[in-house]
Amino acid sequence: MVTWKWATVLPLLACLSSSALAGYIYAALGRVHPIILAACCFHICFAWWIGQKYDHVKNQAAKDGLTNAFNRRMAHGIFNKLKKDADKRGEKVHFLFIDVNQFKQINDRYGHYVGDQILCDLSGLLRSLFRDRAEVFRWGGDEFLVIMVGDESRIDNLYLQLQEKMSALSEHNALDVTISVGHAAYPNDGTSMWEIVNQADQKMYQKKTLSVNQ
Repeated sequence: MVTWKWATVLPLLACLSSSALAGYIYAALGRVHPIILAACCFHICFAWWIGQKYDHVKNQAAKDGLTNAFNRRMAHGIFNKLKKDADKRGEKVHFLFIDVNQFKQINDRYGHYVGDQILCDLSGLLRSLFRDRAEVFRWGGDEFLVIMVGDESRIDNLYLQLQEKMSALSEHNALDVTISVGHAAYPNDGTSMWEIVNQADQKMYQKKTLSVNQ
């Protein structure tokens, strides 16, 4: 998905409008006064600054402050875009609902700083794995949601990579960090985002219950 940044768009528009103004003045007077040129440069720089500020605020609103994953408010719009892409190609949209096992115990025993670090590391791991036609969301607490387009083989391959990299994450934090993952897909498990999220959530809790009882 191509996303235009206003820090790029606004200076470009300012450059075009300034060039048009300078061209008009040159055509009328045969020259352009240095003050006009300085004003045009200021116009472009100011547009760049405003664009940067807008992009920063927009990014803060879209991203989770701790993990830099998308927040859940962004999920519906992104799902609709991925769904359109999948419908065109005759593919599925997969939902992976991910929960850190025994996260409360980790916080209680080692402190919230360690818990926060684990969430940041997990978010970075997920965002590095699920990049192409996929997005990662912090759903709440220690729960993450991945929405991605692809076939079952892609899901299986990425899931195996995720399990392998969890070992490295555990080693990095000197803790045994494990996750439970529930998988559901559009259109098999529903046509609305909330139907599919609910299915993935239920499957995740089934796996979590099995892991606790083992």
